[in-house]
Amino acid sequence: MTVGTAAPASADGYVNTFIQIFNLDIRCFLARDSLNANLPANTPPDTYYYCVENSVPYSHSYYALWYRHWVD
Repeated sequence: MTVGTAAPASADGYVNTFIQIFNLDIRCFLARDSLNANLPANTPPDTYYYCVENSVPYSHSYYALWYRHWVD
């Protein structure tokens, strides 16, 4: 996936957009926490950044940063 790739909108009207891959979970979590702490005051409810672990066959795990956001 590439940056800005969006998954289909869910039934509740939100969409999940891929942001970036990190080799280390701590880097993803630090980015997530920093971004979530600086969301604009008018950000819709249930809009946030989150990290998802992904496994690479015969290799290692990496973490992908995603953004869950409201789509009108």
